[in-house]
Amino acid sequence: MEVVLTLFGLFPAVDEADPLWQDRMNTSHLLADLDAVGTVRLTARCLNALYRLQTFQGNAKAQLAELAQGHFGMVIDRDFQIMELEGQVEQLQG
Repeated sequence: MEVVLTLFGLFPAVDEADPLWQDRMNTSHLLADLDAVGTVRLTARCLNALYRLQTFQGNAKAQLAELAQGHFGMVIDRDFQIMELEGQVEQLQG
Protein backbone atom coordinates (compact mmCIF):
# COMPACT_ATOMS: atom_id res chain seq x y z
CA MET A 1 0.00 0.00 0.00
CA GLU A 2 2.89 2.36 0.72
CA VAL A 3 4.07 1.97 -2.86
CA VAL A 4 0.63 3.05 -4.09
CA LEU A 5 0.43 5.95 -1.66
CA THR A 6 3.97 7.02 -2.49
CA LEU A 7 3.08 6.95 -6.16
CA PHE A 8 0.42 9.61 -5.59
CA GLY A 9 2.72 11.69 -3.42
CA LEU A 10 0.69 11.30 -0.23
CA PHE A 11 3.83 10.64 1.75
CA PRO A 12 6.86 12.81 1.03
CA ALA A 13 10.02 11.11 -0.05
CA VAL A 14 12.74 10.59 2.48
CA ASP A 15 15.17 11.83 -0.14
CA GLU A 16 13.67 13.72 -3.07
CA ALA A 17 16.87 13.13 -5.03
CA ASP A 18 16.16 9.38 -4.86
CA PRO A 19 16.01 8.12 -8.46
CA LEU A 20 13.18 5.69 -7.63
CA TRP A 21 11.09 8.53 -6.20
CA GLN A 22 11.75 10.73 -9.22
CA ASP A 23 10.90 7.87 -11.56
CA ARG A 24 7.57 7.28 -9.79
CA MET A 25 6.66 10.94 -9.82
CA ASN A 26 7.75 11.46 -13.43
CA THR A 27 5.67 8.50 -14.64
CA SER A 28 2.61 8.92 -12.43
CA HIS A 29 0.67 10.51 -15.31
CA LEU A 30 0.81 7.14 -17.09
CA LEU A 31 -1.40 5.69 -14.40
CA ALA A 32 -4.06 8.29 -15.11
CA ASP A 33 -3.76 7.71 -18.84
CA LEU A 34 -4.06 3.94 -18.55
CA ASP A 35 -6.94 3.78 -16.03
CA ALA A 36 -8.31 7.22 -15.15
CA VAL A 37 -11.36 5.93 -13.26
CA GLY A 38 -9.33 3.39 -11.30
CA THR A 39 -6.77 6.05 -10.46
CA VAL A 40 -9.44 8.39 -9.11
CA ARG A 41 -11.05 5.59 -7.08
CA LEU A 42 -7.74 4.48 -5.65
CA THR A 43 -6.77 8.05 -4.86
CA ALA A 44 -10.08 8.58 -3.04
CA ARG A 45 -9.64 5.34 -1.08
CA CYS A 46 -6.09 6.27 -0.14
CA LEU A 47 -7.09 9.76 0.96
CA ASN A 48 -9.96 8.29 2.98
CA ALA A 49 -7.56 5.86 4.66
CA LEU A 50 -5.09 8.67 5.32
CA TYR A 51 -7.86 10.79 6.86
CA ARG A 52 -8.94 7.91 9.11
CA LEU A 53 -5.33 7.31 10.13
CA GLN A 54 -4.90 10.97 11.06
CA THR A 55 -8.19 10.89 12.98
CA PHE A 56 -7.09 7.83 14.94
CA GLN A 57 -3.72 9.42 15.64
CA GLY A 58 -5.41 12.57 16.89
CA ASN A 59 -7.67 10.56 19.18
CA ALA A 60 -4.70 8.56 20.47
CA LYS A 61 -2.77 11.76 21.21
CA ALA A 62 -5.75 13.19 23.07
CA GLN A 63 -6.09 10.02 25.14
CA LEU A 64 -2.37 10.01 25.91
CA ALA A 65 -2.49 13.66 26.98
CA GLU A 66 -5.46 12.93 29.24
CA LEU A 67 -3.68 9.96 30.80
CA ALA A 68 -0.50 11.99 31.29
CA GLN A 69 -2.43 14.78 33.01
CA GLY A 70 -4.15 12.25 35.26
CA HIS A 71 -0.88 10.61 36.22
CA PHE A 72 0.77 13.99 36.79
CA GLY A 73 -2.04 14.99 39.15
CA MET A 74 -1.71 11.68 40.97
CA VAL A 75 2.05 12.19 41.39
CA ILE A 76 1.52 15.70 42.74
CA ASP A 77 -1.05 14.37 45.24
CA ARG A 78 1.29 11.58 46.31
CA ASP A 79 4.19 14.01 46.75
CA PHE A 80 1.97 16.20 48.93
CA GLN A 81 0.93 13.18 51.01
CA ILE A 82 4.56 12.12 51.42
CA MET A 83 5.56 15.60 52.57
CA GLU A 84 2.70 15.64 55.08
CA LEU A 85 3.67 12.22 56.41
CA GLU A 86 7.32 13.25 56.68
CA GLY A 87 6.21 16.26 58.71
CA GLN A 88 4.18 14.03 61.00
CA VAL A 89 7.11 11.65 61.45
CA GLU A 90 9.39 14.56 62.35
CA GLN A 91 6.85 15.78 64.91
CA LEU A 92 6.62 12.36 66.48
CA GLN A 93 10.39 12.00 66.59
CA GLY A 94 11.02 15.47 67.93
